[in-house]
Amino acid sequence: SSRRRHKSYWRDWSSDVCASDLSRDKTRLVIQSDKGNCTVVMDRSDYDSKVRSLLNDEKTYKVLKKDPTAKIERDLNRMLLRLKRENKIDETLYKYLHSSDGLPPRFYGLPKVHKPEFPLRPIVSFINSPTYKLSKHLACILKPLTGNTQYTVKNSMEFCNYISTVNLHDDEKLVSFDVVSLFTSIPVEHAFEVAHHRLSQDANLSERTNIPIPDLINLLKFCLSSTNFQYDQTHYQQIFGTAMGSPVSAIMANMVMERLEQQALATTAISPRFWKRYVDDVCSAIKPSQIDSLLSHLNSCQPSIQFSTETEINGSIAFLDTQVTRGRHGKLSTTVYRKPTHTDRYLSYDSHHPLQHKAAVVRSLMDRASNLPSSISDRKIEARQVIKTLESNNYPKRFILRSVTNSKRRPQRDTTMKKLCGFTTIPYIGGVSEPIKKILNQHSIQVALKPYKTIGSMFPKPKDPVSTQDTRGVIYEISCNECPKTYIGESKRKFKTRIKEHKKAVAQLEAQKSALAEHHKISGHDIAWDEARILGICENWRKRRFLEAWQINKTNNAINRDDGLKLPREYLSIVLKDKKQDANFN
Repeated sequence: SSRRRHKSYWRDWSSDVCASDLSRDKTRLVIQSDKGNCTVVMDRSDYDSKVRSLLNDEKTYKVLKKDPTAKIERDLNRMLLRLKRENKIDETLYKYLHSSDGLPPRFYGLPKVHKPEFPLRPIVSFINSPTYKLSKHLACILKPLTGNTQYTVKNSMEFCNYISTVNLHDDEKLVSFDVVSLFTSIPVEHAFEVAHHRLSQDANLSERTNIPIPDLINLLKFCLSSTNFQYDQTHYQQIFGTAMGSPVSAIMANMVMERLEQQALATTAISPRFWKRYVDDVCSAIKPSQIDSLLSHLNSCQPSIQFSTETEINGSIAFLDTQVTRGRHGKLSTTVYRKPTHTDRYLSYDSHHPLQHKAAVVRSLMDRASNLPSSISDRKIEARQVIKTLESNNYPKRFILRSVTNSKRRPQRDTTMKKLCGFTTIPYIGGVSEPIKKILNQHSIQVALKPYKTIGSMFPKPKDPVSTQDTRGVIYEISCNECPKTYIGESKRKFKTRIKEHKKAVAQLEAQKSALAEHHKISGHDIAWDEARILGICENWRKRRFLEAWQINKTNNAINRDDGLKLPREYLSIVLKDKKQDANFN
């Protein structure tokens, strides 16, 4: 037993050392692959050259002389203010969509390890950008308009259920069509036309929004035209297509693809046996002599959107995570498909995650083994493969079997169940979070457990880092330069913006605007601006106010005018106890 503990300690220690070395190594990049759930370690110079080759495409991107983020934010807020004054959006939605101190979107790429030369998939992270919340809101409004045609499939299970009813003729071949770089190929003006047409035909639109269609289209145009981003401190603009990473881009891509396939199949004499699409991947069956003609016709419908094609090999073709195979009398069967680069790596059983997360891994893989293969024998083979894979990820066989059994015994959701009073997410700490969750569940509060630290968080990100001064959603501390007094504050905006406001208030002796200005006015003391520091980061306003109040009550020499958000008695007693211990220690 002691030997096992020693080995475990050595493994954890050596992993930490390795991770620490990699995190400090600026010449290499540790990044997730685009698909296959594997981690790629690559030279940063190699990564940078691949990104530059993407950004050098003058038909898609152009370099900007300066950062347009502030102008985009002003224009957005003016549009929202007009809509609020015209009673087209309420105060709550206005405050949600309103942007303050937004950051420029940041560009990065994920290596496609399943393709030669490992090209990068371009992605733009819009988180904390001015249009991010607007994009999410528009995506919610538009999403019900997609995925309702006879040609689309929602997932692999739906595809397998359909394909089991299809019989091919001897002169038909399985064929797949794939769009080359879909997101950067979408003609934006055409996307607006498609969206306007779909919105005009939606009888239920008023149930999702009060914003009139013309204003929705204007917001959509603003959102999709605000395509600036930053890479390596240089600002760019995407001048064609939509950016992968914007929440509304995927919806618009789907909408355009639906229109394209409907028009293409309605205007050709070629009749595929079937046509099923998931985003930009299509599985179909037609006569071999018609493949080139159909491909040419598809590519002529929208010149910027070009398809590539693959034909079945030995009567088999891959689509999503299924392998479709032609059998006797044209009967089609399916099995689970894994790319050659698939790693069989899943959440390790030894990792510091809640057991329910690990049970979910087991259930999802076993559900796939039960539903994707057509035959009973293939299901058994896949189940054995899943168990073998899970065991290689350190899952005990008893845990696997128990998770599957509990899944089968799980009762259907009771619609008469007591209504939940709330929902919260708490960090997972083994042996602590579980009893807290149980107590909250007893009070009808649903709880999600989230790991507070992952291996990925230990490595530098490929995106441009946000500087300390540009960090948003902060709890901060500013001290007096001549006495022990300290001010604790919070702000959803950039750290530097709040510091600038405090400096202005102090310089103009505006005591009503800042407790620091009041302290300077009364005492004449200078403020230690250079020593201002961030105590915590939190995007959620209520959580940020809570953390601010915690720090104020914990600080012995706070010059705040009040204690901030009123803490519950139980929390306050813990804070005061820590405060007393800190004072005794000092």
